[in-house]
Amino acid sequence: MKKKLLRMLCPLALLLLLAGFPGAPILRAQPGPQKLAYYCNPGPGFKRFTETPVISDTDPDSIRVAYNLLYRQAQPWNSTALQSLYMDVYYPDTTLDPLRKRPFILLIFGGGFVDGNRTMMANYCYEFTKRGFVTATIDYRLGKDTLKPCENPLTLAPDPYSEEKAQYRAIQDGDAAMRYIVAHAADYKIDTAWLFAGGYSAGAGICNGMVYVEQSEANSLIPLSPNIQVQLGPLRGAGNNYKIKGIFNNWGGINLDYFDIGEAVPMVGFHGASDKVVPPEVDKKYNNKVPDCGMNDSIMGTVGLYDSLVAHRICADITVLAGAGHGVWNDEILYPDGLQFRIGRAACFFKQLMCGTCNPDAPYAKLVPKIHVTDYDLPGGPELAHCSAGSVAQDYRSGAALVNGISGGPAVYPNPATGSFRLLYPGHTETYDAALYDMSGRLVRRYNKVTTGEGLSLSGIRQGIYLLKVTGQSRAVTTNLKLVVE
Repeated sequence: MKKKLLRMLCPLALLLLLAGFPGAPILRAQPGPQKLAYYCNPGPGFKRFTETPVISDTDPDSIRVAYNLLYRQAQPWNSTALQSLYMDVYYPDTTLDPLRKRPFILLIFGGGFVDGNRTMMANYCYEFTKRGFVTATIDYRLGKDTLKPCENPLTLAPDPYSEEKAQYRAIQDGDAAMRYIVAHAADYKIDTAWLFAGGYSAGAGICNGMVYVEQSEANSLIPLSPNIQVQLGPLRGAGNNYKIKGIFNNWGGINLDYFDIGEAVPMVGFHGASDKVVPPEVDKKYNNKVPDCGMNDSIMGTVGLYDSLVAHRICADITVLAGAGHGVWNDEILYPDGLQFRIGRAACFFKQLMCGTCNPDAPYAKLVPKIHVTDYDLPGGPELAHCSAGSVAQDYRSGAALVNGISGGPAVYPNPATGSFRLLYPGHTETYDAALYDMSGRLVRRYNKVTTGEGLSLSGIRQGIYLLKVTGQSRAVTTNLKLVVE
């Protein structure tokens, strides 16, 4: 089915909210999927999922990591014994982070299907999670015949499809990992309506394969007898279904034979214009320097994908470095800020998708001359994302603010809230008294001597719209705040 971008609107603002109106109807928030306002505008200065971290680097407990989670056992390329596959999940501490659900990004390393491990994506995971996402990095089955291409390592018989089998196994593992995440979404407060995937090189190719490769295509395009499904098992598992909503594509691609615009999803991508391993447009992979074996090896890289997506009004955002080869954006010595730059653009791109603000008629593409690669926001240089409006990261335990950019008077967060909320008043150290009223003016609950950032329980309070009256201990100022309870 042809991809259609959903234009989703944040809930309408209330036209009237005053306390103490006798006989006023009680308006109730309707249960259902997490509202876009939860990600887009739940309160003053909400800066999650942008280029700027909202979780402090200085507090080791702000980001938790669940290491060595077994998500699959499967047969590797050169053995009949099962291989155990693990993932690490990175998530904001759920006791500190008030969001009840967060979007998720599956991150996959590259290495030509022969090298690498999940720790190579740890920095990516930390950077995205500091911005509010839940992330995971996985191991997957590696292995293909590189010493004698086109030969089976077990039988020494010709195996012209060793590369295709390696890709197939890796897509199987990526699919199993995403299904594992869906099954355990509640453990990490993951919103399964917003699942993304990304990686570099072969890892990005796996993510693209999870979107574009269909079982029937693999069976017919890889001419094995019996077919690849019989030999290696189904491409996808059953249960815990998922839909990838966007791809973070770092110098990856997809075999031209698999690409179908009807399956396409939005993409934010980065590539070197002179990449000879994965061509940026549509060309032979490995610069056509591999034996003439296997299926058609024409591959569609970041630029080729961009052109196809834009032609069909699907959101896309790419930055290409002129004169640069494969993996150039990963060179931390030459480009020490390259990761931060890419994470920032990807986070803002994904937020646009979640908030319905991505405009398919205004795609972004920039070719950066190599001499300007570090000239961020200068003429000719890469353009930094700025969707956070210049916010500054706050420490979760500082007592000042849990979220960037909150200034002025007090604010409630999150809003809507479920189970509990916090009263935020950056820069103020005094305590406050607060009283919660329903729309009829009835007092529902009092909170005495509240400090900024303190968690306040909503236990036993029904869904609806309420008014929170906040009074400083000096009694000089009283502030009325709307609070929606879900």
